[in-house]
Amino acid sequence: MSKSRWQQIEAIEALERGEGTKGREIVRVVPTEDGDDPSQVSNMSGGPHKLLLQDSRGARAYGIELRNVAGMSLSMSIGSKISLKNVVVARGVILLEPATTSLLGGKIDTLHKNWKENRKADLRAAIETGEQDSRQAARN
Repeated sequence: MSKSRWQQIEAIEALERGEGTKGREIVRVVPTEDGDDPSQVSNMSGGPHKLLLQDSRGARAYGIELRNVAGMSLSMSIGSKISLKNVVVARGVILLEPATTSLLGGKIDTLHKNWKENRKADLRAAIETGEQDSRQAARN
C-alpha cells in the first residue's frame, strides 16, 4: 500500500541493474559470498502493509498492519506463515498488531518464482488498463 505501481516497477528495474537505496544514496548491490540474491535485500517500508491472508482450509481475508510488525516488509515471500492470536476483525479486515501477530517465515517456491518473474509485466499491464479505463471514462 505504500508504493505506487510505477514506483514498484522502478524498484524492480533498479534491482535488475544491481542498484539499491540507502536513505537518499543509490548503492550498488552485489551478491554476498554466501551466494545470496541481491534482490532479497530487506526493503524496510514504513507500511502500513495490506496482506491477503489464507488459512489452511482456503478461506481468504485481508489483513492490514496497524503498527509495525517485526519482519513484515515488502520483501516477504509468498507463502510466508503468520501466527495470529486474539486478533480484532473490523468490517471483515483482520487488524494486525505486534501483540497479536508473529511472522514465522517460510515460502512456497513455485508460487514465489512465478510471482517474481511476472510481477513487472503484471504491474505494467495494470497501469495500461488503468490508463485505458480513464480514457474511456473521459470519452463518455
